[in-house]
Amino acid sequence: MKHYCISITLAAVLLAFCSSQAACRIVSANSTVVTGDAAAKFARISNAKAELTINGFQSGESGGGPAECDGKFHPDDTLVVALSTPWYAHGQRCFRSITIRGPNGNSASARVVDECDVVHAGCKPDIVDASQAVWEALKVPQNQWGLMAVTWSDD
Repeated sequence: MKHYCISITLAAVLLAFCSSQAACRIVSANSTVVTGDAAAKFARISNAKAELTINGFQSGESGGGPAECDGKFHPDDTLVVALSTPWYAHGQRCFRSITIRGPNGNSASARVVDECDVVHAGCKPDIVDASQAVWEALKVPQNQWGLMAVTWSDD
């Protein structure tokens, strides 16, 4: 039995073809391919402790190149994040929404568009690297932007 799942977002198309768990294949707009059990299974995360950092996702900002999930840049006023390599999970979380909860009790939902690379970029394994819009949605005063303990969950 084949299972087909098509998810279309404004930024890209994520397509999964699964004839069995072992034969599952996910292809994103930037040609990232995940195969086998890693693509067929998705381990949901709930209330993971993380460090929220601020990142520029626009061209020429601190985030560097275009986002891994779609090969595009994203404006500062969009609710987007990069997850550290273990949570990014070879692109399995691309275009998925996560909920981030701050210590002030506020929460925000953001879309995963990038990886904070633990191996090549020196990112710590517990980072949620967020756009300015995420910090604003969490109602954090601008003079406190930069680093904050949070929890996050898959939506």
